[in-house]
Order: sequence, then structure tokens, then C-alpha cells
Amino acid sequence: MQKIELPEPFVQYLIKQPEQGMGYQIVDIALKNGRKYSGLRVLNCSLLLIDEEENILPDDIFEVNVNQ
Repeated sequence: MQKIELPEPFVQYLIKQPEQGMGYQIVDIALKNGRKYSGLRVLNCSLLLIDEEENILPDDIFEVNVNQ
């Protein structure tokens, strides 16, 4: 797994959202190129965990939503 630091606006959004477990949230993200990912884990409202083979940069992220 690799860790990507989320841009500050997404961190601020996640701080206001409930955790699904101790210190993590499960999120859905959308990228600016239209790709979507579901069920990803974010640690401490700021570190997005993705597979090693994925190539996502922080600036590629368009939207983050907590997976209810």
C-alpha cells in the first residue's frame, strides 16, 4: 500500500465526518479524469491508502465522500 497526503480542503471535510473505526474512514473518491474509486481507507483524516500499482497524485483528486 502507498499513502497519499490529501489536499487540505479534503482533510477539513473529513475532520467533520464520523470515523468508521479507530482513526480511519472509508471513502469514495472521484478523480478529475472521471475515474472513481470506492471503499478506500483514509488514516487520521489525511492519508489516503491506495494499491502500489495505482498512480494517483493529490492534485488528481476532485471529490472525497465518506462511504456511509
